[in-house]
Amino acid sequence: MDDITNLFLLDEQKQSPNIREILLYTIFIFLLSNVVYIICLKIFNINPKLDEKNIFEQWRNKGISVSNVLFSGILNTSIYNVLAEELTIRMLLMKLILIKTLKIDTLTAVLIQAVIFGSLHLSNNLSERQSCNYTKLQVINSSITALISGFVFVYSNSLIPSILSHFLTNFCATINETIEYRNYLLSN
Repeated sequence: MDDITNLFLLDEQKQSPNIREILLYTIFIFLLSNVVYIICLKIFNINPKLDEKNIFEQWRNKGISVSNVLFSGILNTSIYNVLAEELTIRMLLMKLILIKTLKIDTLTAVLIQAVIFGSLHLSNNLSERQSCNYTKLQVINSSITALISGFVFVYSNSLIPSILSHFLTNFCATINETIEYRNYLLSN
């Protein structure tokens, strides 16, 4: 069990945070990343509702139900994507490859993982799901959020706050998308 627990620590020699600290770090990342998102929406003058209307129309035409949107969002976006992204980017890339193996300094490792994490979101533009402008916003916001999560990982010595805040952010987005889709179906 200690080996698994140590994977979530940046430095196994340092103490892991207690549950109260984990929750505070989680709330910090969640709130700050959402403030950044709102600021980015205003700066780039992007209305995500325009993208939603297009995808909602496609979903309706395909007969996708509200419950499918909800369950798919919870399983794929809130659980699978979060674990895959956090474990791959912050644990494997940042901790094991950049810091432990390549001996890159922590600040540089945080910056590299943030750029890579943000860049991964470029692929969202390949789907019919979102516009180029919204993808740009998502890349910038994801990069900044990854910086915040990376620094919290270093400061707290735990990946758990990043995983929890990422889950919370994606879960809230899933709930919001499900409600918006339900409202769209009821109004059309």
